[in-house]
Formats: sequence, C-alpha cells, structure tokens
Amino acid sequence: MKRDNYTDQEILTGIKHQNSEIMMFIYQKNFRSVRHYIEQNNGSDKDAEDLFQDALILIFHKVREGSLVLTSSFNTYIFSIVKKNWLKQLDKRKRQNIVIDECDNFILEEDGLIEDLLKLEREKIINQHFNELSPDCQKIITLFLKGHSITEITKVMGFSSEQHTKNRRFRCKKSLIERILKNPYFKELTNGKFGTDYQIPRW
Repeated sequence: MKRDNYTDQEILTGIKHQNSEIMMFIYQKNFRSVRHYIEQNNGSDKDAEDLFQDALILIFHKVREGSLVLTSSFNTYIFSIVKKNWLKQLDKRKRQNIVIDECDNFILEEDGLIEDLLKLEREKIINQHFNELSPDCQKIITLFLKGHSITEITKVMGFSSEQHTKNRRFRCKKSLIERILKNPYFKELTNGKFGTDYQIPRW
C-alpha cells in the first residue's frame, strides 16, 4: 500500500533496490522545490529535470558502493547536490547578475560531494565522446572493458587476425582519448592534468 512518508533509511534502501514507489515518492517530495530554485536562478524546467536526474544517479552510485553517510535529511541532501551542481553549471556558462542562495553549510567538501560531482561531470564528457565514435569502435572498447580477450574480440568482430584487432583497439582508444583531451571543460575539471604531450597508453 502506498505510504505518505518514508524514513531516510527506507528511502536509501528503496534507491538501492530501485523501488518504484520510493522513486516516485522522492520525485513528488523534492522536484517541485528543485524546479522552483532552478527557475528562480535563470534555469529552465529541462535544467531542473536534468539536475534532479543527475543527483539521483550520483546518490544511487554512492548507495550501491556503500559510501553514502547522511549528515542531514535526505531531502536536504539531494537539494544540496542540485544546488552545488547548478552553481558549477552557472559558472561554466559565465552568466552574470544571478542571485543564488548559499549552499547548505553542513554539506562540506570532506563528505566527498564536490569530488563526486566532478566525477559525474567527467563521466558525462567521456560518454559524450564515446558516443561520437564509430559503432565498431564503441563495440571494441566495450568488449575490452568487459574483460574479453583479444581472441574473443577478434572472433566477435570477425577480424582477420589478432594483430588487426590490437591495432583497431589502439586506434579506437586513441581517437576517444584525443577527443576527451580536446574538450575544454574536461581540462577545467582535471585542472589541466593531461597536457598536449600526454602519451596514449598502449593497451
């Protein structure tokens, strides 16, 4: 039977198991305030939806990893993630004359939230450029990352030799890394850690 309220622990458990009732409860309880905040700060309804989904994805990963420890209510926590992420996006867009509330002071850097957000942003950039690769390259990289051997990849792809597979894999990886390194926002997120002389590792 549908309930009107859940404890924070019940919410986290529901997220872990992707419980549809819990997910609907989170949306109904939190999205209106998120949308209001974003729209009051030069954002759109689409921005609010994207930020809300990003926050849920981040929380889902932290719950699955067992690394999420709430130091506030769940509702405050998810709202704080959205606010921090929106501040970063506003900074990226370099908009001016925007009045923004200060983020909740009790969600501090030592909680790892900022690093988690940066990681999420980096992953989005990587996925963006991965999707720009040819279907063959996407399949080769995916098979490799799933642990398939060169022999298995050669068979699946129908290549003539394992050496050909190794060469294709390297070229695909090189193309992906070069696209990522040219992304100015990725450079900003990594503090320019990877310079123009970065050597593509041969795997």
